[in-house]
Amino acid sequence: MSRLVPFILLCGFLAACAASTRKQTTPEKDVNAESEKKDEEKKQSYAEAWHLICHAEKLADAPPEASREERATLVAEWITANVTNRKTRYWWIAFGGLKKTQREGFFRRDSKAAGVDHCPLAELLFPGLPQSTPSSMPGPVKTP
Repeated sequence: MSRLVPFILLCGFLAACAASTRKQTTPEKDVNAESEKKDEEKKQSYAEAWHLICHAEKLADAPPEASREERATLVAEWITANVTNRKTRYWWIAFGGLKKTQREGFFRRDSKAAGVDHCPLAELLFPGLPQSTPSSMPGPVKTP
């Protein structure tokens, strides 16, 4: 059960990454180029993306009475639809490849490095675990 939440999040991000990297091959290229230019103007920073991730359970209006798995699914869908920062998406892919015992430390350290001191989503992902980041953790997850 505890592996389900990170897996759901990872699947959502993989699907979103695949969708965002597909190139348009339709005759509407000029319209798409203008749309892409507007998208670049309002790009999401790494810090903004982490803020959204960390507060995704609240922003997604996940009902507190729902099961952990139901809340995780709602959160994953919300994150996939609202987090657009490419570096953050790649971070999630790398995060999914970590050993289970490493995930909490990496998650907490990298969210803090992005400027988020307290990340409520960590409580959904890692229930019942200590709230501190081990000081012996290796460097950040490498993203492409």
